[in-house]
Amino acid sequence: MQIITNTDDLLFCDYYKQWIDTYKEGAIRPVTMKKYIMTHIWLEKLVPTLKVSEFTRTIYQQLLNSYAEFHEHQTTMDFHHHVKCAILDAVDEGLISRDPTRKAIIKGKQPSEKKTKYLNQFELQKLLAHLELGLEINWDWFILLVAKTGMRFSEALALTPKDFDLAHQILSISKTWDYNGKILSIKSSLNSLIIVLLNLSFGDIGFLTVMEEFFVLIDCLDSFIAARYCLNIPFFALSTG
Repeated sequence: MQIITNTDDLLFCDYYKQWIDTYKEGAIRPVTMKKYIMTHIWLEKLVPTLKVSEFTRTIYQQLLNSYAEFHEHQTTMDFHHHVKCAILDAVDEGLISRDPTRKAIIKGKQPSEKKTKYLNQFELQKLLAHLELGLEINWDWFILLVAKTGMRFSEALALTPKDFDLAHQILSISKTWDYNGKILSIKSSLNSLIIVLLNLSFGDIGFLTVMEEFFVLIDCLDSFIAARYCLNIPFFALSTG
């Protein structure tokens, strides 16, 4: 990392890049770090020649307004928070005389229509009616499990045979699949443990047979997910829960 010592003509883009390298790198999750990096990219696009010493409330508001032309209100608010943190540190360091982010007005584009991310009861029943639940293992069994328990898609991907207590008809949900790192992530506390009572009747097929099919399916998860990334096959979820 290059340390900037001459602050007289310091560009804000360069200051912000050094700021995230110094204070954020290694201290936050990679997915959050990507948001700070994206903020830096937008700063380079909107104010590539702006010096740190030139920041005023008007200039900062103009920056937010320019960003808001391309983004919705909440995204602009996130951008404001990311930039404001760096600016306040610049104020503390004496690089900016006054806080230019004070009383900033957050604008944004009209929110776009959100895509429905769940199935209604009629759609779910229609889907279940078309599942092929034979004696050979397939991913329809996985869909059935998600539908019957209501668990999140990422939680279902993280299941192992040890999570099934057949004697007490209980399914323990204690893990979730981390899409970013592609690893299993243990939930942080016992309070996060979810217990689901299993339905003993899955159509005309016996419950133990269903569980045996799920055990085979679970053992195949790693191979399936690896193939999914190689073939670029998208996942889908029945519920965002």
